[in-house]
Amino acid sequence: MVQATKDDNLDSITEKILSGKDLNEKKSIYLLFTMTHPHYTKAVNMNLSMIDPVFYKVIRKALFPSTLDKIKTFLGIN
Repeated sequence: MVQATKDDNLDSITEKILSGKDLNEKKSIYLLFTMTHPHYTKAVNMNLSMIDPVFYKVIRKALFPSTLDKIKTFLGIN
């Protein structure tokens, strides 16, 4: 079980996110930290894009879709 503490830093947050067993668990942990430590969101995103680009792409498409992603979803092209 992952817990957010006030002493978390960028490295500990990234380690906790990547400790998830599957994609859904990783997304849940990511969402936990975006709610409890919103000031780290941009830094965590940059760190995840370098360490685990596949997971970052999933997060980006789900939570921060580009205009093209929105159009593809609307047209059902995914």
